[in-house]
This record gives sequence, structure tokens and C-alpha cells, in this order.
Amino acid sequence: MSESAVRLENVVHPLAPSVQEQVLSLWEKEKVKIEDKDERLREIVLLAWDGDELLGIASLGIYRHPGIEQSLFTLRALVRAESRQQGLSYQMYQAAVERVEERFDAGEDIRGIGVYVEVEAALIADLAEARCTFAHTHSVQARKVQFNLVGISKAGRPQYIYYFENASLFSDGPVLEEKMDKLAADADLELRFCWQALSPAEQQQIIGMWMSYGVVGDRESCMQRLPQVAAIALEEGEIVGISSVFQTTYDEAKATFLGFRSFVSPNAKSSFIATKLLNLVYDEFNKSYRDDNALQGIHGVAYVLQNDGLNKNVRMARGPDVGSCLIGYLDKLQLRTKYFDGASVKLGG
Repeated sequence: MSESAVRLENVVHPLAPSVQEQVLSLWEKEKVKIEDKDERLREIVLLAWDGDELLGIASLGIYRHPGIEQSLFTLRALVRAESRQQGLSYQMYQAAVERVEERFDAGEDIRGIGVYVEVEAALIADLAEARCTFAHTHSVQARKVQFNLVGISKAGRPQYIYYFENASLFSDGPVLEEKMDKLAADADLELRFCWQALSPAEQQQIIGMWMSYGVVGDRESCMQRLPQVAAIALEEGEIVGISSVFQTTYDEAKATFLGFRSFVSPNAKSSFIATKLLNLVYDEFNKSYRDDNALQGIHGVAYVLQNDGLNKNVRMARGPDVGSCLIGYLDKLQLRTKYFDGASVKLGG
């Protein structure tokens, strides 16, 4: 079998009798245990062929994820034993994910808002670490299709989620809304990354803002938080936005994050300052986290939507602005993360 000879075919139901016969034969040959064959046959979304020979089967299921309280599609890919070393299984996963999202966007199957994958035990048996993300480029739309680590099972198997681009947490089916560039440059706004580099004057301005608006209760607490300030936003030389970071862990994924928090003055004139600060902080730490001893063992940036209003308004499962994704809830508030490029977590232990 050559790679060029393989044909991936989206399935239209009902299956032709001859195709169904080959599917059942491959399941039997590979000793797949199936309780309800009729149901599994209906779940097939993709087949791989070499001429008239069936090489692989991709089927679809539904899983209600307890951590994010949403339904997700699950994919199973079975490949004929003699074809497993040629990357066919991964090709099928990619094509099947795109097919499922295509059907979601068309309103043909809206039972899940993304795809859930739990890595097979055999694939991680000899691994000491698991990547925090893995991705491929969409075959048509030239965009990244990225799975993000959301947990590690008790058996040590990494669990990932890819949220569909148009999936909402609060609506059934795709939400097609006009894209707004919240990161667009603003001539009246200056963003400055100032991690551990605040001037005395900036420190005093920040303390004044925190105490004036009751963000931090007393000067001593302000002094303790100052070393955590990572970026500021200024209008006409005056600070109108402050972001700080602190180390926090997410035990479900064995990951450690820089927890992000921000405060924006109610007198600020510019829009989306908190989002712009978040993007700046992520970008700067993403550049340096491998070489900065202070950031060793940090896997990305995480933040909680701090009030009911934000939790109701931020409805897309995958953030369209900074690319963050929902990983769970903390006291019923959305917990969102963005992993650093190439980050990985340790397994076991």
C-alpha cells in the first residue's frame, strides 16, 4: 500500500451491503468487541480504502464531560494491522474531526460542541511526558485545529478536547457571529510589559489605583502584589489597566499555570483593555518560558471569569481573540487556559 493510493471517504448512510460486509469482516479480523453492531454501524463517519480493500474505519460516539458540563463527540479509529505503521490512523482522525465539524456547522449533527480524545494506554506506556497540545492545519480553511489537554485519567491517560470554532456553551448548534478584532491597535493606548521592571513612579500609581478602587485593601498587601505585576496599559501617560500573574496548579491535568488577573479603571476610554493585556502577557511569557528559570515548570496562562456577567457573555467554547479554551469551572465560574508552545506535563508520580 502506498500513501498516495489510500482514499478517505466520508460515509453516507445507510451503508451499501457490500461495504457493511467489509466493515463487519474487518471488525471480526481485528477482534473488536462490539455490543451493538447495528448501532456502531450507524456511528461510522469515515472509511479508508486502498482500491476496493477496506483499510480503516472511523466511528463516532457521544461523551458527556463532567468537568466542562458539555457533550462532546468521541472518535474511534480502527486500522488494519498491516497498515498501522504508516500514519493512517492519524490521517483518519484529522479527516474525521474536520468532517464532524463540517456537519456541526451545517446543523446536521449538533449533539456535541467539540471532540474529546483519551490517548490509548499502549501509546503512552513508555512516555514520561504528555504534550499539552497537538494540532494539524485544516485541509481547506488553512487554520489550526488544536486539541488542548484538559485532564489525565487515574490510569495516567492524557485527555484532550478540540472545540469547534463556532461552538457556543449556551446554544445548540453553531453560532455564526460577526468577528470583532478586540486586539486591534489603539493609537490612544500604550501597552507595556513590565514584569519585575516597574519604576518607582509606576509602583506608586498602581498602589493608588488598587487602593482607590478597593482592589487591594491595604498598602502592605499592595506591596506584596507589586512583584506579580506583568503588564500595564496607559492613556496619555496615566495607568488605566493593570495585569498581574501568580502561580497556580490545575491538578486534573497535572499542570501549573500563571494565573492572570487584571483591573481596568472605569475612567479608561479605550476598549478591550483586559483582553489586550492578556494577549500581551501570554505572548511575552510564551517567548521566554523555556529560558527563564523563574518560569520552569509553568505550562501556560490561566484565568477565571470573575463575575456572573462575564460568564454569561463569554459564550464561545474557544476564545476567538487570544485562543484560550474552557478547561473547567472554579466555583461555577469559567476557567480558561492557553498553553505555551511546546509545553508538556509529566506523567506518573
